Amino acid sequence: MFRIGGSRLTIARLLAAEIGIILAAAALLCGLLLLGIGHYSGALVRMFLLG
Repeated sequence: MFRIGGSRLTIARLLAAEIGIILAAAALLCGLLLLGIGHYSGALVRMFLLG
């Protein structure tokens, strides 16, 4: 980044944006997983606990 003229502030902003994108994607994935588990919770309990 320094070679193409990026300042420290620009690099910090890019890193913050990357971390934000990763956190947003992780939150979305967790939300979708929770929705799926919530929908099938009864069947999952019967399958895992009652065998």
